[in-house]
Amino acid sequence: MISIVSMHLQQIPEPPKGKAGYVYDWLRGQIMSGQLLPGEALKQDAIAKQLGVSSTPVREALRQLGTEGLVTHAQHRGVTVSDLSKNDVEELYVLRAAMEGVAGRLAARRRSREDLQAMEKILVDSESLGFSSENGYEFARLSREFHDVIARAGSPNIIAPKIQQLWLAHPVPGTRSIWHVPEEARSLIVTHREVYEAIKAGNEFEAERLMKRHIEESGTAQISRQ
Repeated sequence: MISIVSMHLQQIPEPPKGKAGYVYDWLRGQIMSGQLLPGEALKQDAIAKQLGVSSTPVREALRQLGTEGLVTHAQHRGVTVSDLSKNDVEELYVLRAAMEGVAGRLAARRRSREDLQAMEKILVDSESLGFSSENGYEFARLSREFHDVIARAGSPNIIAPKIQQLWLAHPVPGTRSIWHVPEEARSLIVTHREVYEAIKAGNEFEAERLMKRHIEESGTAQISRQ
C-alpha cells in the first residue's frame, strides 16, 4: 500500500532552476561565445530587464562569476567582463605548459586502455572536421576534452582539478580562439596526434616535451590575437 505521504511526494514536481542560476548560465554563455567582450560593462538593471528578473539574482550571478574570474568588480567602473593583459596571458600559458606537461608525462606512465580509446575517438572526430573557421567552436570543444582526458589519466586528484580551475577562471572567448584559424587548427591537430602517440607508447619525457611545447606555442599564437 502506498502511504499518503508517498503519494504526496510523488506529486511534487522537480523544483525549477533558480533565477540566479539561470542568469549565471546566460551571462557565462554570452562571455564564452564572445557576445559580451572583455572590458564590456555589465549593468545589473539592464540585464535584469532583458532577462525578466529582479536585480537580486543578477547580483548573485555576477558575484559567482566574479569568484571564477570571469567578471571584475572595480571601483568607479562597476562590473565588467574580465580582460587579461598580454603579460597575464603569457603567465597563464607558462603555468599551463608546466602543469599539463607533467600531466602528459604521468599519463604516459598511468594511462589505461579506456583513456587511450577516449583520446583516439576525440582525435578521429577532430580530424574528420573540415578545417574552416565555422568549425572553430567544435575544434575548441574537442581540444578541451582531449586535454582533460590526458590530465585525468595522469593526475586525476592533483593536477587535473587545478587545470580545470584555470580553464574556468580564465576562459578564451570564442571569438579569440586560435581554433577559428584553419592553418592553426590543422597544426594543433597534428600536435595532438603526436602527443597521443607518445602517451600510447609510454614515452613519458617525449609526452611531456610535446605537451609543454604545444601549450607554449598556443600561448604565443593567442597573444598575437590580443
